[in-house]
Amino acid sequence: MRNYEATQFHLREAQEHLEKLINSVNEGKEDAVTFRIQMAHLYHHVNSAWNARRIRSLEDPILNEKMLEFAEHPTDLTAWGF
Repeated sequence: MRNYEATQFHLREAQEHLEKLINSVNEGKEDAVTFRIQMAHLYHHVNSAWNARRIRSLEDPILNEKMLEFAEHPTDLTAWGF
């Protein structure tokens, strides 16, 4: 995959949030509500990385126009990728 800023951005954000979430869970700091919020935030970034994978620049106006759509679960990707 070429250098696509939007995908890289969302993957880095997902990685950062996942690491923080794992640490919080390991330390027993996550309650059910906070865990749910953090998981939704994580899915937002993972889904956006996939759905915006053809957008090369973070400056592309389509990112703002379709931000909510990009955050939705992909319709062209199954759980196991088959």
